[in-house]
Parts: sequence; C-alpha cells; structure tokens
Amino acid sequence: MNEDYTPSVLDETLDSYIESKNILIIGGEKEWRRKFRSKYPMIRTLNGFNENFDISILNNYDYIFFYTKFISHATFYRAMNFIRINQCKFGYIGKTNIELVEQEIIEELRKQVDK
Repeated sequence: MNEDYTPSVLDETLDSYIESKNILIIGGEKEWRRKFRSKYPMIRTLNGFNENFDISILNNYDYIFFYTKFISHATFYRAMNFIRINQCKFGYIGKTNIELVEQEIIEELRKQVDK
C-alpha cells in the first residue's frame, strides 16, 4: 500500500456506488467505525481484532475492504484465506479521513464497474 496515495477528486458520491451493494469494512478504530456507520449505515464494519468472527458472513458481501492500519494479522489472514478460496472482491483502505476514505472506496468500486 502506497502511503503517499491521494485519491483523485471525484464529483461522484459514495451513496451512488453503494446503493445496490453490500459492503463490509474489516478494521479501523472503534470510534472511526462508529462515525463511518453513522454516515453510511448500509456499510457494515467489523472489529479488526476479532479473529474468531464467523467467516461465513463474508459470503453476504459484494465487496470487502480492509482498513490496514488497524487490523490484526490473524483477522486479516483468516479473511484473506476465505476471500481467495471464494474469489470475493476486496480492496484496501489506507486513509483515516472519512472524505478520503469515501474517495478510495469509489475508486475501488469504479474499477470493478470498468472491468
């Protein structure tokens, strides 16, 4: 993950990309997850230090994002093993600022549309 990455400025809103998608974010500090869920209640979040989560829930999501700065290795590898076997779509979030995260998610979802 490139720490210097800055998403390009887009006129699109995250709402238009997520209205018909089930999205999960794994990781992120508790308060950050709470703020993100309050702004986007349709996006689910999962504690990044809960390596005993029910892995089958990943089947319920169209796209899974990892918040890489606040997740345990055990949780990450448990999820990635499932994602690889089941060929789930996934991406990474590297920013903390909610607006920048919105742009990161838009860019990742746009890549899927362009394929």
